Amino acid sequence: MQRVSGVDGVDWAIGHTQVFLRWDTAQRLLAMLRRIHALGDRIVRAVRRFVARRRLARVMEQRRREKAARLAAEAEAARIVEEALMAEVARIAEEARLAEEARLAKEARLAEETRLAEEARVAEEARLAAAEVERQAAEQTKKRRASEQRTPPSPAGPAHLTHCCHVQSSLSLIPYSLLLIC
Repeated sequence: MQRVSGVDGVDWAIGHTQVFLRWDTAQRLLAMLRRIHALGDRIVRAVRRFVARRRLARVMEQRRREKAARLAAEAEAARIVEEALMAEVARIAEEARLAEEARLAKEARLAEETRLAEEARVAEEARLAAAEVERQAAEQTKKRRASEQRTPPSPAGPAHLTHCCHVQSSLSLIPYSLLLIC
């Protein structure tokens, strides 16, 4: 005790079951004990601070990793969504292109059908006009023959053919309706 407290042997005595101290010696020992407790508290605070800082560093590192992982996952999800959107846009564009091609093909088909129908109508009108011309020529031929049967033929031939002598040699090849025009 002397070595630790700096108290000499006069200030204390040891009995069989007790230690006897002087009043001021007890106060000095209590003061020393308070200083030792204060130093122990200081050491405990320093150790707790050290442990808390290490724990905080681990927690911050873990949060940083989690945040990085979350950002990477969000970036991946955004990339996947963007790829899906681009694929959807490409699909819609392809459908629009195919629809436009189908529309143009349908318009071309309708135009072709209209052209063919118009050609058929024009051909039918030409056939009907030709038939009408033939019918009129047949009527005129019939009228002419009927009028020829009523009047005797002149020795020089029909009056309208007398001035076209160069046509008379090939009369068998030219229809009568064209000969009337001369």
